[in-house]
Amino acid sequence: MVTNSELQRVGLSGWRTGLANLLRKENRAWWASRRWLVQGLVWTVLMNGTVALNLYVDGVKGDRVVMAIAQLFQMGALALPIGAVLLAHGETVSERQLGVTEWLLSKPVARSAYVLSKLLAHSLGVLAILVGLQGAIAYGHVSLAMGKPFPLAPYLVGMAGLAVHTFFYLALTLMM
Repeated sequence: MVTNSELQRVGLSGWRTGLANLLRKENRAWWASRRWLVQGLVWTVLMNGTVALNLYVDGVKGDRVVMAIAQLFQMGALALPIGAVLLAHGETVSERQLGVTEWLLSKPVARSAYVLSKLLAHSLGVLAILVGLQGAIAYGHVSLAMGKPFPLAPYLVGMAGLAVHTFFYLALTLMM
């Protein structure tokens, strides 16, 4: 029987030492606070605001759907990596400045577990909120404007490209 429910011994060793606890802490920072909601709203206004402007403003000439999709992917290729870098870098730098990183690494925590927990938690949050949610909302906008569903396979291939592109910059930031 465990008397203190907050401190439980974990039998992992090697590169995974402390991974479960650190991953729980990082995921809690994303999903147990308002961070996901704030980021979702900010990125919805930023990414899907441009899509909505292209689709619903009368002054736009040419094929509105093509322009809206092009704007989504152009904006995503520029803004999503910047957002991922800012979110991950801000978290990492603030932990370092506050001394949390040094404190954590003085405990029985592997350095690889520390980096991997940040990479897994941030990639889940960034890819779900910045890429997945924004892609789903934009797909709904475009399908609504067309009056029929937009072809799903090419759209998902494009969104997968944005996800890989964003993940690369996220991983690059965390590895630095």
